[in-house]
Amino acid sequence: MPEEPNSIASGTRGQFYTNWGGDIDRLSIPLEPTLPEDIVFTRVPEKFQGYPAHSGRRLFFGRRPVHVGLAGDALQLSIPGQPSYDLVPTRGLSFISRD
Repeated sequence: MPEEPNSIASGTRGQFYTNWGGDIDRLSIPLEPTLPEDIVFTRVPEKFQGYPAHSGRRLFFGRRPVHVGLAGDALQLSIPGQPSYDLVPTRGLSFISRD
């Protein structure tokens, strides 16, 4: 935090953590000196603004078909022979698997 004479957090240092995609997903900062651990702020996934007119898309990766579609409010990826994966939006149209 910048040095400001009227700020209670003046000069406090925090640490940013990134996910596998390189996006900042957590901030750890010692805001409360009486706590043994830093306070950690975790980024909440953005709400996916899907396309309700489309129930899903069948895509091909290599020669293997996959299905991406909405299951309730969740976006799911289905690959034949594997369980379905819930996808969590990270930013824009980028997603990671919740599992």
